[in-house]
Amino acid sequence: MKKRIVSLLIMCGMLAAVGSSALTVNAETAEIENSAAVVQTEESREVSGDYEYNVLSDGTVEITKYTGSGDNVKIPDKIAGKKVTRLGVMSFYSLKELKSVTIPNSVTSIGSLAFDSCKNLTKVTIPNSVKDIDGYAFSGTAWLDNFSDDFVIVGDSVLIAYKGNEKNVIIPNSVQTIGSNAFEECYDLTSVTIPNSVKKIGNEAFSVCSSLTNVTISNNVESIGHEAFKRCISLKKIKIPNSVKSIGGGAFESCSNLESINIPDSVTSIGLDAFRFCSRLKKVNLSKSIKTIPYAAFLDCCSLEDLQISEGVEVIDSHAFDSCSSLKNIDIPKSVKTINSDAFINCDSKQGMIEWEVYITTPGLSSVTVRNKSAEIAENAFPESITLYGYKDSTTETYAKDNNIKFVLINESDTPVTPNPTQNNIGDLDGDNKITSVDALYVLRASVGIEIFNANQNKLADVDGSGKVDSAMLTAAVKLTVRTAFIFSAGA
Repeated sequence: MKKRIVSLLIMCGMLAAVGSSALTVNAETAEIENSAAVVQTEESREVSGDYEYNVLSDGTVEITKYTGSGDNVKIPDKIAGKKVTRLGVMSFYSLKELKSVTIPNSVTSIGSLAFDSCKNLTKVTIPNSVKDIDGYAFSGTAWLDNFSDDFVIVGDSVLIAYKGNEKNVIIPNSVQTIGSNAFEECYDLTSVTIPNSVKKIGNEAFSVCSSLTNVTISNNVESIGHEAFKRCISLKKIKIPNSVKSIGGGAFESCSNLESINIPDSVTSIGLDAFRFCSRLKKVNLSKSIKTIPYAAFLDCCSLEDLQISEGVEVIDSHAFDSCSSLKNIDIPKSVKTINSDAFINCDSKQGMIEWEVYITTPGLSSVTVRNKSAEIAENAFPESITLYGYKDSTTETYAKDNNIKFVLINESDTPVTPNPTQNNIGDLDGDNKITSVDALYVLRASVGIEIFNANQNKLADVDGSGKVDSAMLTAAVKLTVRTAFIFSAGA
């Protein structure tokens, strides 16, 4: 517990010391968690009786500190005529005299460590108005220690802790929110079923559940919190339902056995470090609704080889794909306006650690196509060993020349191909559901090195079954075009 508090203080100091030029965090995806500590100055602190408080942006009050010495405390529903809606971080921390507390119906959220270490607190009245309770709000209290049920459910159906030791857990249907740290470090937990009643998975809810292999998330969950599944090292796959709108920072960080992830189009934001250190992650399907791929989102995903960046993404932030050295060819769509520093740095061939003392050699990124002629590309966005493909007089061409990177011109009339190979569309490279001379032209361009195909495009182009983009494939493609076939199988 104390380690977490010290870490928080160290982090605050680091953030204060680091200049904006040293760390880029996109405002659209960087989350300011409700559990973050509020730093007050003497000038901003307001006092009413035994309470220090802040006035929030909506005109309501957050209690930041209780300075009284009462053993039975009834928290007021108003301070200075303003409604009390939140009990802040560590607001009642380590009050040895406190035996009982009654929280008013006006309160909707309780901050992290709010009543932590109140060791004599035996009675707590929490109203149904409370919808969010952050991590460790009641840790170290006699009330929580003596709670008789395995599932500690309070307030508006918030599950704040699991005290059982079952390996296979089905969360009760009465739960609407899985609170912060509710299952953290449940080392023996192997499977969990989240019911339809749940709408929110809180911060660090299943963090460090090292044996967790199976998670069933219901179709009503809307948000997955910060570090919710961090270091769930046995988790190989997880289905994110179409109801989810946001995935918090570090949500799946260090899930070292996670092999693939499909982020549905319902998701509009993912947090920084979301899939960092997922060293066996090979395939990612990104939501078409995401505008920003945030800071270090896929950093050190050294096995990642199948990636489609959807049209609609506008920003690829710093270190987003740093050290993703199994990527071969990347096509960056026209919607991308900004590629920040070190976005694809260290993606060249190297030997990397996939798990403790286990190393793999990865082939390295060979080419990147940038479709936006005026995309802003920051310093060190790409490794020098790659080939950049772009338009004449584009910012990509200028970047390549300035950084001594090989540059190849592409035709501005080219349309980006987003293939999805099936049995019935082999040869259809432009995605128009027809096989025409345009498709053969794509193969021609690839066979002479003007066009670089990704893995899916290679499957579409492989009309002769050779697996190679060469003159034989081109010949087969031309034959297929002339015959205007609807279905082409290898060897036809």
